[in-house]
This record gives sequence, C-alpha cells and structure tokens, in this order.
Amino acid sequence: MSRETITFSPNTYAGKLYAGVALPALLAPFGLVDKGLITPRPGIKKRQVMRTMDVSVEFQDPSCSFNAQAGTFYNGERYLDPVKYEVMIEICWADFLASWEVERMKKGSLNDYQSFEPTESDFLDYMARKIAIMNEQLYINGKSGVNAGGIGTATFSAAYPGLLERLRDDSTVNKIATQNSAGNILLSSITIANPGVVTTIGAHGLSTGQRVTIAGANGSPYVNGKSIIGQSFIITVLSATTFSIGAQTTGGAAATDGNVTWVSASNAVNILTTAFQNTPLKILRNPDKKIWVSTDVAMGYQLAQAAVANGAGSYYLDDKKLDFIGNGLTEVDYLPNATVLVGVPDNIQLGFDDSGDETNIQTIDLSKTTGDDVIRYKMSMKTDINYIYGNEILLITPLITTTES
Repeated sequence: MSRETITFSPNTYAGKLYAGVALPALLAPFGLVDKGLITPRPGIKKRQVMRTMDVSVEFQDPSCSFNAQAGTFYNGERYLDPVKYEVMIEICWADFLASWEVERMKKGSLNDYQSFEPTESDFLDYMARKIAIMNEQLYINGKSGVNAGGIGTATFSAAYPGLLERLRDDSTVNKIATQNSAGNILLSSITIANPGVVTTIGAHGLSTGQRVTIAGANGSPYVNGKSIIGQSFIITVLSATTFSIGAQTTGGAAATDGNVTWVSASNAVNILTTAFQNTPLKILRNPDKKIWVSTDVAMGYQLAQAAVANGAGSYYLDDKKLDFIGNGLTEVDYLPNATVLVGVPDNIQLGFDDSGDETNIQTIDLSKTTGDDVIRYKMSMKTDINYIYGNEILLITPLITTTES
C-alpha cells in the first residue's frame, strides 16, 4: 500500500502566503448531461434492461375475411451494465510543515497530522473536478481514453468500452469516415523519434497549431503506449511535406504508408454538410436531436463563418454561433478530433448509481482507529453508457471500426 507523495515545486517558504489556491482552469464545466446530449438514469446498481421493439407492417388488399399478414413482432433488449470503480488517496498532512501552508495548521504537535482549512476544501474541490472530467472521458472514449491532458488514468480491471467504441462495433449504426469529406493526405513515413515526424507524399498545406489525426498507418508506431492510429496531435510544420506531432515521442516500428486527416476552416462546412445529408430520416426533422462536434470542427466552422461574414464590421468579431442551417451544434470537449455525432438524447442513456457519486468524497481519519496519522479520501462510482437504436445515430469519425486502431 502506498501513500500519496506531496511534492512542492517550488517551495520558497519565506514571507506571507496569499490566502487561496490558484486552481488551473479545468475544461468541461458542463458535461454531457448538463448540455442535454444524453439521458441520465440514476439509481442503477445492477443491469438495467432497455426494451426495444419493432413490428412488420403490410398494406394489403381489402378483404371481408381477415387475412393475417406474415411478419415478425420483434421484442428485444439492450443493457446498462454499471461498472464500479473508485478513487483512493491517502495523505499525511504533516508533509505541509515544510511549506507555506504551515501558517494554517492547528497549534499542538499532534495536530501536525490533521487536515486544515481551506487547503483541504481546495483539495477536495479540485479532486472532484478532476474526477468529473475523467468520467466525461470515460463515458465517451472508454477506459483507454481516460488520459486527455494528463488529467488522470483508469486502471480498474473491468471492461468499459465507452460510447464511441460501442458505436464503432455496431453494424446498425450509420458510420462515415471523416476523411471522405474533410482534409486528407497520404503519408510516406512516420519516424520513430522525439518528436515523431510525419512526411506526406505531397504538400500538405497545414499550418503550425492545427490538429490532425493519424487515420491509418502500417508498421506499428505508437505514442504513450498506444497505437498512433486514431490519435490526434497539434502539429509543428517543418516543411511543405513534413510536420512533427507536437512534442510527442513515437515508439515501435516506423510507418511507410498511411494517411492523415484534419478538419479546418476550409472543410468544416463539408463535414457538416455530410452530417446533415446523412442523418437518419427518422431523426432528421426531430427538434430534440443533438449534433455533437469535436473542438476542431467547432473552431473550423467558426473561422469559416468569420471569413465570409459581412456587414457592420462582423467579419472576425464576436463569438460565431454554432448553428448549421437551423441545427444547433454542441461542442463536446473530449470528443475525438474530426468527429461528429448526431442522435436524440432519449436514445443515448447514462446509468449511474446515485446522482451524488461524483461529489461525495468519504474522509476517513485513521488516527481515531488504528493510530496511523494519515487521512484517507475515497470516492466510489458505478456507471455505464449505452444507446438503444443504433440505426437512429450517425457517427462521422476518422476510425469507424475498433479493428482499425
């Protein structure tokens, strides 16, 4: 068993401490439920069955005698199978004796081990916000996707595919590869280096700071222990035909073939047009449908609007509304780059045990029981996400099957 290591960097203990902690601006202040993208299903401890139904209907010739049609009445089910996972952190607050926070500690040597305000409150708030972001990543991208921005990791043993992997694995879902309607170019190599460098067959026309996704590659290059296929990077352009994938180190075996795709101002309208034209007719005119877009799609579309704005100096002023011919777009922070999803919230369900799980952190002072002068913080959650009808969802993404990654 290990205890959390408290690291101070730097720790220049001299003078007076500003009364507060400057917390970083964590993303995703509003999650999938708050944005109305999915339907929450609280109070789920074990498998929740979601019934599905279909029936054959035949228009027949009129008849005085009843002529029962041949057909099938289909009654099926899909499931929310909640997975339980926990956060467990142990802290010895005496570590703060060597820090600025010593001014806040209670008098008396035994109290060196006790938590103190407002530092503990800041810690609990920060941890809860981190966990909320990690849950968003988990719901969308599954267990392997809990790593964006170095927020945290998921090491529990149970499988948790997440929404996108389930959609990719389902043949009934309407799926289109992003590269069919967005920027795409063939590559001739991905080096194994720090950082990795991509060479394209022709001039790529990209600029430093653009987000790109490696949509295909032979060999076995990987980044952060995972195949590079499907991963996105903010690039640094080196020449007309080369760019580095940010500050990321590649490992494995170099690639000599593949393709890279991206969404920018030049093609954002194309990908949204593809989404509009391919949205299942069952939900195309449904006023409740939601269009999820990744950050690069949202940025590209806003820049495209700014470029053609007119009148009253509106060109590059003000925030450009995320609306495509009357259809509102919702930017989803942890949706993979170059991705658009169209669906109705009632069709996508998030099951969880209790609505307070994400903010309920249990605090246990072991000094009162075992004499160990440490405090433990534990949060327990149980969630799952799934959809009911795959044929009522459209997914545009660089990888449309899990076998590609």
